[in-house]
Amino acid sequence: MNAKQIDNIKTIVLFTAIIIMIIFALHITYEKYMRDTMLTDGKILCNQIMNAQMSYYSENKKFMTLNKVSYVEEFPLDARNNPYFSVFSTFQSGGKQEITVFGSEEMEGYEIHLEFDNTTNKLRSIKKLKMNVIKTKNK
Repeated sequence: MNAKQIDNIKTIVLFTAIIIMIIFALHITYEKYMRDTMLTDGKILCNQIMNAQMSYYSENKKFMTLNKVSYVEEFPLDARNNPYFSVFSTFQSGGKQEITVFGSEEMEGYEIHLEFDNTTNKLRSIKKLKMNVIKTKNK
């Protein structure tokens, strides 16, 4: 092999390495985007449950406690068809109302927790709420 062929091989190897790094970076970005998109479904479900709880409270003067359900007749809410978060729980803890949605299918192992002050009876925007995303196990 002469020097020109060695230089060509080095160029091809360098070019291939750069392409592989770009593909890897795009893959990581895509995976993060998809996970964030799926988590958004869970966050929206949390907000819908909270608003349904507020409506229920305004009529019954109490919040409903639920343990890992997908559908409740008293709520205008059905999570059975949610592809990523189809089960939820609600309960009270020390002056706070807590909501947890549990991941299913591709989001199995993820939980989203929402805690809000149940002393104020106002509907809240999803942007003003603090939600914690917890990954309970590796998938």
